[in-house]
Amino acid sequence: MEEQSFQSSGIVNHKQLVKMGKIAGLQVVIIIDPVTISVEDFKYKEKKTYCTSRKIFSAIRISVLRIDTAQIIKTALYEEDEKKSQYAESGYRYDDLLSKEKMILKSLNSISEDFSDDLCEIL
Repeated sequence: MEEQSFQSSGIVNHKQLVKMGKIAGLQVVIIIDPVTISVEDFKYKEKKTYCTSRKIFSAIRISVLRIDTAQIIKTALYEEDEKKSQYAESGYRYDDLLSKEKMILKSLNSISEDFSDDLCEIL
């Protein structure tokens, strides 16, 4: 969180990223901006069946800054939306659902795979 607030504060701008990238000998710098990550739990009953659902939504903006030209060569918003449900005869249960943390990690892994595929196409 400190890094995110540091970057969004304007203290680090593209010129500074290019300068740091040159010092480090990098070809590109990847800029990650988490737009939103939310997890919600729902409970409802269908006739005699108790249903519990967990839904996650992640949106991450990722940009690629080319160091030698100081140009953004790719920027995209990556979104991941997933819902898992569990049904029981007696009472609401969450034991078969992935934990919130595991759902977030799964979502972010999916986003990073999509980004990796896109990155391979442009580099």
